[in-house]
Amino acid sequence: MNTLSRCFLNQIISVAFGLFCSVVLAVDITDAVLSVQSSNCEDYVNTYSADVSDLQNNNDYSMAVTISSNGAKCTLSSNGIPNHNFNETGNFASAVAANQRAFSIPVNPSPANTVTPLAQSQWDAVLLNGVVLDLLSAGCYNPTAQNADNNGNTAIGCSVADGWLLDPLGAEYTFGADEHNAHTQPDGTYHYHGDPVALWRSDILIPTTIASPVIGFAADGYPIYGPYFLDADTSMVRRALSSFVQKTGSRPGPDNNDPGGSYDGTYIDDYQYIENGGDLDQCNGMVVNGQYGYYVTESYPWVLNCFIGTVDSSFSKNGGGGGFPRNDRDGDGLRNLLDNCPDDANSGQSDLDGNGEGDACDADIDGDGYLNDVDAFPIASEEWLDSDGDGQGDNSDNCPLVANAEQVDSDNDSIGDECTTNIPVMSPLAIFALASLLIGFGVRRVYLS
Repeated sequence: MNTLSRCFLNQIISVAFGLFCSVVLAVDITDAVLSVQSSNCEDYVNTYSADVSDLQNNNDYSMAVTISSNGAKCTLSSNGIPNHNFNETGNFASAVAANQRAFSIPVNPSPANTVTPLAQSQWDAVLLNGVVLDLLSAGCYNPTAQNADNNGNTAIGCSVADGWLLDPLGAEYTFGADEHNAHTQPDGTYHYHGDPVALWRSDILIPTTIASPVIGFAADGYPIYGPYFLDADTSMVRRALSSFVQKTGSRPGPDNNDPGGSYDGTYIDDYQYIENGGDLDQCNGMVVNGQYGYYVTESYPWVLNCFIGTVDSSFSKNGGGGGFPRNDRDGDGLRNLLDNCPDDANSGQSDLDGNGEGDACDADIDGDGYLNDVDAFPIASEEWLDSDGDGQGDNSDNCPLVANAEQVDSDNDSIGDECTTNIPVMSPLAIFALASLLIGFGVRRVYLS
């Protein structure tokens, strides 16, 4: 056998052995309940598999997850299929489909200078079974939308900035979620909107007298735990309590901007954060035994509300394969070619300056030549500076360098009283009246003397 043949044979043997090992060494985690509490992603390095079914449609799927590490970061590669059966109670708009993605998780995450809010453009976390967490919906109160229901709500096309965003686990809208609080994106991506249930809960295998395991990692690298923790003050294991509470009373409206009705949890704006109102901070996390982590809760925000660390770019929906169909990249219900902001959800297509670029992605919304981030009045083309910070644009401020929000101008000379140096001018009639008064007063004094 010549050298080339031996090399070729060795390559075949190596490939065959590698394939054999990958099959044999994959850990079957079908319906597994997690139990490990380590916050280090390297402790989960392995290859995992599972065989599961869509219970309503009688379709079978195979899960595939690989977790590796280079010492600084772990990489979790997944086809997005869960390790448990699903859709027994759901109403999915799209059939579940495998979508290969890879996520980068720092071995030692660190807090950022400021917290980062959740965004519809990124996955919030990836759980250890390879399924992504996507907490924000694209639905909101928008009664003027063509697809609005009888309550004025629309299931797609909304951005966080629109307000009254629907909570996927809210009182009225469930978005067809199944028994694991999950459903599908238009491309078939199965994703959780809250407590995944199957990964941590089992009264037989993992009783609630034991602190919950790590079930995944947030986009900033910090671990996500199930709901139970060991309370050091009482030495008891109990559920972590969210510091968000549902507001009481009635919402403003109903009108085109506000839905009216009672605060009932339909919208995320139905909740407010009360510092120290529960165990968890505004991001739904806390430090236990020196380790910060996010916790599953049985009330809003369900898993996390923001990130204390830096979000890794691998969690970007665009960079990681997206969650929306190719002809509607931002998921706002408008095809890319007809969308004036194809990468930013804006179903209303507002375009203040009429330049063909929607306000949601226009760097100069009012078209006055000043970019939004330096324009004191980004939606008023006639103003862009407010030198004295009084809320009045310099072009219309009668004292542009002296704060005078009320714009008082007693002598109507277009120069505000706060910065005028003029002595008020009296009318001739007023001067005559004053002179007469003074003369009369003088005559009176002479007469009396």
